[in-house]
Amino acid sequence: MTMMAETAEPRRFIPRRFLVEGAGPLKSIAVMMYCHFSVALLCLNVAFDLFVFGLPAFFFHKLGLLPDKLYMTITTAIINWTTPVVFFMPMVVSGSKLYCDDVALLAECKYKDSLLLSNHGSVSL
Repeated sequence: MTMMAETAEPRRFIPRRFLVEGAGPLKSIAVMMYCHFSVALLCLNVAFDLFVFGLPAFFFHKLGLLPDKLYMTITTAIINWTTPVVFFMPMVVSGSKLYCDDVALLAECKYKDSLLLSNHGSVSL
């Protein structure tokens, strides 16, 4: 964190007039409504998957009625179902691109327990 000198004037925040550059208020409102609707549907879908599939599998596993291998298969299937649902809109439809400087490491991580974590950085090209 950088400290501002006491005599320095703080930067002024200038809000954007519309969410979508070059669009009028109706298109901006439509985009905002669609975004909120999409997030609400996403949350409902993930909650549904968790409660309908995840919790019974968890309890059956804890009770010893579900073997470890089958439990891992079921939970992996749940993850493989919900992940594309979560990332489809922002990653595919928006045209987002993922840049990786070590493709071999990315390919190796596909077959291990790995986590790909974004630092929320972005670059405009």
